[in-house]
Amino acid sequence: MKKILKWVFYALIAKIMLFISFIILSLILTYITVDSDAQGPFNKEIYLSDNGIHVDLVIPDNGKYIAYGWGSEIFYINTPTWDELTISNAYKALFTEPSSVMHVTTYNQIESSWIKIEVNEKQLSNIKRLINKSFKLDDNKNRIRFEGAGYYHNDEFYKAVGRYSFFRTCNSWTNELLKKSNIKSCYWTPYSFGVVNNHKN
Repeated sequence: MKKILKWVFYALIAKIMLFISFIILSLILTYITVDSDAQGPFNKEIYLSDNGIHVDLVIPDNGKYIAYGWGSEIFYINTPTWDELTISNAYKALFTEPSSVMHVTTYNQIESSWIKIEVNEKQLSNIKRLINKSFKLDDNKNRIRFEGAGYYHNDEFYKAVGRYSFFRTCNSWTNELLKKSNIKSCYWTPYSFGVVNNHKN
């Protein structure tokens, strides 16, 4: 019995050390800035919408503003509020690589809390292309919507490409799209502050 308890203790210590190592490494990578070498004119705009935990990319579109977020189906669909978050759901979302979803919210005007990023035509085109590639499509090349799954009247959920994990989170997706579009970003980050701090005035 003592030997079993000893191994359980060692396993627990190992998990704690791995978690601490992840936090340290993620913070180091968050503070490594990947600068943009894009050339102007920077006459287009996109926005970051940060709720303190998750950052959406907001793209102007025909007089509207469309916010896009990528994330875990477990978190987005099965855990719509923090009151419904359970240890079981959190574990499944972080360690079982669940399916992902795209959260799409339509706004009529710019929100005062959004962070503006000035971009050029090519950067805007690239980030739109990468957002579109994040949607899973049916056989007719249409986006696959979750019926009745939105939180409010102006948002919807769609099936997405890729799986959520401890290393590929909602914020690392946002950061990845910025980096691939030659927009200032972190080397890698799972944190919302990592995404937005590069673009705060």
